[in-house]
Amino acid sequence: MIPALRPARALRCVVLLASAAALVACSADEITVVDDDPRLIVHAFDSHDFLRPDHSIGGSLRYNADTGCMFLMDRGAKLLIWPEGTTPVLTDGERGVEVPDYGIAMQRDDIRLSYYSVPEDYYVDFDGWEAAESCVPGSGDVVFVSQLLD
Repeated sequence: MIPALRPARALRCVVLLASAAALVACSADEITVVDDDPRLIVHAFDSHDFLRPDHSIGGSLRYNADTGCMFLMDRGAKLLIWPEGTTPVLTDGERGVEVPDYGIAMQRDDIRLSYYSVPEDYYVDFDGWEAAESCVPGSGDVVFVSQLLD
């Protein structure tokens, strides 16, 4: 026998379910192109099980003059998709990025970062991906930066 819910408790359950549905309906994964020199590709993620920054990688921060995009050079070029709030830096002809909770990294700096493992078949459906595609290097490698590490 299933116990009957009192009206007040039943109403609370409906409100909680409606709130959860509203949260899901309002959320979206998106990629945005910020500025044009350097062009930064920035991600805004919702919570997903696979989005745990449990990987790290290091290399040299580079700038591609043909595409205007920043990338990581480590055994091949990797497009960096930066965390929300990252802004481009242009100082005396040198390009770089200002990353929240880190500071500034300039082209040719050696950097280490933690990143999210995002399956390609997932991120190609993000809103705004079309604008980012021209920055993907010949290797096709894309890295979603969680944060820069000291």
